[in-house]
Amino acid sequence: MFNAGQCIPHFDALNPKQFAIMHYLNQGDYSGTGFFRHKPTGYENIQQHNFAHYQAVQQDQAVAWGRAEKQYINSSTDEYELLGSIAYKSNRLVVYPGTLLHSGLIDETKDLSTQPKSGRLTANIFAAF
Repeated sequence: MFNAGQCIPHFDALNPKQFAIMHYLNQGDYSGTGFFRHKPTGYENIQQHNFAHYQAVQQDQAVAWGRAEKQYINSSTDEYELLGSIAYKSNRLVVYPGTLLHSGLIDETKDLSTQPKSGRLTANIFAAF
């Protein structure tokens, strides 16, 4: 159930003309999506022009501090600042730039399930304009 690549703030594309479209599907009290700033670089969007620097700083941090625990981030940390969030609401459609650092604000006790009809369920679409 744990997806290490999705548990920390991440981006979906380097192209500023690509957008992520997320549709919250199931009814229930589930967690939403958070948008973040990478504190060491000040980046909120990762694009081609800053990608190498972002990667280098992340690598330096991993060497200096060690790798972060494999758990979902639900608030600000030493490395990421939570800027805002979109609450989960059934049938809500959320659209944001694919370059934006984001993460599901996952509560493992209620959001994750092996059954599609229970738990936090989203449909994700990517579109470039």
